[in-house]
Amino acid sequence: FRSAPVVALLPILVMWMGIGESMKIAFLFIGAVVYLIPMVRD
Repeated sequence: FRSAPVVALLPILVMWMGIGESMKIAFLFIGAVVYLIPMVRD
């Protein structure tokens, strides 16, 4: 399920949202979702 670490998404989020609060919130949300989905799925 996780072929790349969540930190690899950081440059994509910076290009997409810029450097600000929305990027930080999106990064934390995606990081939490990526770790929670496998636990909920099981």
